Amino acid sequence: MESPTRAALTAEIGRIIASPYPTQLKQLHTIVCQNCSEVDILLWAASKPCQVSALAINIIEALQQWPYVLEIVARLCIAPAIRDALLHQQPTLLFEVVSQAVTGSWLHNAAAIALLSHPLQSKIAVPAASQTLFLGIVDHTVASPSSVSLEPVYRLLKGGLAPLLGLLAHDTLSQLEGHFHEILRSTVRQPDECLTLYCLAIMKIMVHAAEDELSCTPGSFYETQDLLASTLNSPRWRPTELQQYFSGSKASRALHLIVLRVIETTKIVDEGCTSEASKVLSLATEVVEFLPVDARDKWCIDNSILVRKLWERARQPELHKRTQLQAVAFNAALCQSQALPDEISDTLTATLSDPTSLSAVVAPNSGPLILRFAHCMTRPQISDMISGWSSFAATGDDFDLTVHANAMSENITAMSGTLSESETISAGVLAALSSAAVAEHLTRLYSTLREPPAPGCQPSVAECSRSVHQAHSMVAKALSGLFIHAALGADHSQTDVALDLYPLLVGLHAISAMQNSICEHKVVRMYAPATDLEYHIACPVPRNIDWRVSVQQHLEAKTKSEHEELSRIFSNACADLERRCTEVEAPLREEEARSSELQHQYDDLMQAHEALQDEKRRADSHASAAEAERAAITKEVAEARSENDGLMLRIEELRTSVDKSQQEAREQIAKAKEAAELADIGHAATIAQQQEKLDEVQEKLQRVEGDLRKQTQHETDLLCNINTARSEADGLQIRIAQYEAIDAEHGEKLASLEKAKLNAQATCRSLETELQRFQDDLLAQKSAQEMSVLQAQQQSDKRLATIQAEQAEHIAAIHTEREEQVRGLESQFSALQDESHQAQTELSAQLAKRDRKLVSNAKRIDDLKRLCATKDDQLAEAYAMRSNLMAAMGLGNDRTQGTQFRRLTRSAAAMQDSFEGTEASIDPGVNSQPTSDATEISMRHASPEAKKAKSNRTPGMLRESTAAKSVKSAARLPLLAVSANRTPSKMLRSKTPGTKLRDFSVALDDTTFGGSEVFASTPGVTVRRDGLPPDESEMQE
Repeated sequence: MESPTRAALTAEIGRIIASPYPTQLKQLHTIVCQNCSEVDILLWAASKPCQVSALAINIIEALQQWPYVLEIVARLCIAPAIRDALLHQQPTLLFEVVSQAVTGSWLHNAAAIALLSHPLQSKIAVPAASQTLFLGIVDHTVASPSSVSLEPVYRLLKGGLAPLLGLLAHDTLSQLEGHFHEILRSTVRQPDECLTLYCLAIMKIMVHAAEDELSCTPGSFYETQDLLASTLNSPRWRPTELQQYFSGSKASRALHLIVLRVIETTKIVDEGCTSEASKVLSLATEVVEFLPVDARDKWCIDNSILVRKLWERARQPELHKRTQLQAVAFNAALCQSQALPDEISDTLTATLSDPTSLSAVVAPNSGPLILRFAHCMTRPQISDMISGWSSFAATGDDFDLTVHANAMSENITAMSGTLSESETISAGVLAALSSAAVAEHLTRLYSTLREPPAPGCQPSVAECSRSVHQAHSMVAKALSGLFIHAALGADHSQTDVALDLYPLLVGLHAISAMQNSICEHKVVRMYAPATDLEYHIACPVPRNIDWRVSVQQHLEAKTKSEHEELSRIFSNACADLERRCTEVEAPLREEEARSSELQHQYDDLMQAHEALQDEKRRADSHASAAEAERAAITKEVAEARSENDGLMLRIEELRTSVDKSQQEAREQIAKAKEAAELADIGHAATIAQQQEKLDEVQEKLQRVEGDLRKQTQHETDLLCNINTARSEADGLQIRIAQYEAIDAEHGEKLASLEKAKLNAQATCRSLETELQRFQDDLLAQKSAQEMSVLQAQQQSDKRLATIQAEQAEHIAAIHTEREEQVRGLESQFSALQDESHQAQTELSAQLAKRDRKLVSNAKRIDDLKRLCATKDDQLAEAYAMRSNLMAAMGLGNDRTQGTQFRRLTRSAAAMQDSFEGTEASIDPGVNSQPTSDATEISMRHASPEAKKAKSNRTPGMLRESTAAKSVKSAARLPLLAVSANRTPSKMLRSKTPGTKLRDFSVALDDTTFGGSEVFASTPGVTVRRDGLPPDESEMQE
């Protein structure tokens, strides 16, 4: 029976397409956008195909005038027939709407999504702006993920934008993959069932597109670099992260989540079949069918409790028939290798016998619905189902037959293809054919097809007569084909089929195939007939008339006739316009008169209202007095009633005590049963969640152990640094006591000591900061570790508890050790602070005295620099003279070079020892920091043959060495005054004790040599241990 909303929709569309002139669509807007559902629109499009084109013409014309028509387009385009008719009438509609939708108009956005929600025809290209529209919708979805924002993305990818995934760049596809993966992870615990399933369905579409190598339809616009990203020559994009949810390690978790969503959805039984439950079951079935069969079977074996719960929910008697069928279809897809329960099989047969339920489940991957259950049904069940189909085709309602004819014929044709594979199905079809009821239904169907359809189509009728006739033909062709196919492959000696049925089947198949498949009813607007131009036949022209005159007469006659014709056309148009204006103005005048009359009535009513307000005020005063009196009386009555109620209440309590105890017992029993069911489901869900948390905890434990090892190593290094700093501090304290004996070099030593103090303070501050950070990290890691261990101990088995106990003991030991280390570091830090303060106090008193000596020290440094430059020049001249003398004496270079190298080595070693002694007296922390000045001085004092210099000297040491005046360097003789044949003295000079400054100066002089030292490597010259020639030692004495 047709619903009131669908009847109103049919009547309004009939009025619109029958109107001779364009009309407003406000009433249609109200019906379509506020009253009708999507099912009503789909049913109207299926029952009135002859009116779709006329409706599309009216909508296109109205779209140019009124913006609200876009809402009608967005609502009606849910039916593919209406969408195709609109694009056929105006091919540029899709491009215009999508272009406007990109700019941000919500009306155009909804209309564009509706136009692209179904696959486009091969002759229609995807608009260029659709990519921008799609990415904008995805960005909006990422900003606010919900089932409402994810549904347009799913509809676009399932519809007209399916080829778009084959054209996007790899970076864009990777971003989409990351977006949907993040949405799934962040919304998995939300109560919205459709949100997670929409996300999984979109991920399934992307994975399927990557496997199938989708490309754009012919004639598309894509000629950009993005198209090159998906050509055969470039590497294919692989959604590795998304594939984990379908064929990887996360497939089991995804399937578990889907099953929990289905269980929660099938629990809703208040309103029967709801759209929310239908969406959840459809999406769940689509995603589950994409998973591998092995993964599904393994999950069913591991989760038998949930599988049993699914079948129990599908067997609920309160569940709507459509929802029940969808639940059974989901369970059959999940447990594909298992047989259906007996009670489910009986219920399924009764449900499938009604052809209206065949379109309840959309099977995108498995074809028609019957292919899911045909192999699970027995011969009597198949026979009963075929009998129900034939009865519906012969005696069913015309409207239902028109709506469900396509689904019914598809299922019958699919069942015909399985006859050769299953003997049970073939036997069931032959059993149905041998029944008298089926023969009667076929005969009646044959008689119906022989009758021609009604010649006209009434707009107010629910279905078109030609469409009903076509639906009968479609179903009759499928049924007769099924019976003929089964009869041809069967042994007639073992069947009970009457022989007179075979001619009937052949005739039914022939007459159904001869029917025209196109509805011939064309409902178009009856416009006012236009006046055609009259063509005049030219009369013969006499030969004696001049041709100019003939042409002029001809043109005048033609112009006159055209003028008359145009005048007649314009007069007709003006008359038509006046008539239309009259028809429009007359209702306006009537409305104006009615409005004036209503205004007078309104004025009268306002006066009456004021009079009534005065009477009301007077009545209120009387009512207040009466109300006070009534309150007093009411109080007395209440007191009397309270006493009566007290007595009656005691009697009632005694009467209801037994009933209450019985009711509580029944409620406790019911609650116990419900709690047991919830406990089963909760236990299964908790096990899965705890298993997942257990994996995460184990990963965290491994990471924490690695961090503990790293921190232990870091603490060991820190202790070594602290011990080093401690030893340096001890050495510094000892050297501070020695600073009183130093007079000339206190300025430089004070600067070094100040630098060392600053470094020590910085080291102390860094150690304090590092110590605090380690304490905070230790406390945070300890608390996090204790929480994770506590949760894991409560949710895991005995083995995990043992492991966690061992880990807790290990952590406690580490914590104790760290606390001891922290206490040691704190004590060391306090000791360092005390030593630093004491050193600062002692040295601050000497600052004034040392500042006075800075000026004299600077002058001495300048003098020493000039002296070193002079010595370097003399050294160069001496080396040149030595080379000349060696050449004149005939000595070889190898011998002299070896001797010179040994002298330089001893000299450099002595110099290094003296430097190290001086450095130790200044600051032990700067020994390992060479500077460019030290390298320069070392290169200057070395022999020209030595290419590398010692680089372990400090600026403080060099200033000290250059500041001291050398007696040896002052007593050196010029090179020309030294005899080359002089016998060196063998007397050894003993060192006299002196200050550290003089020892340091001697060490510095030992590292430099005058011109006489050039002859140290000549034959006959004896070299002393201290590296000085005899003559120079004597000069120093």
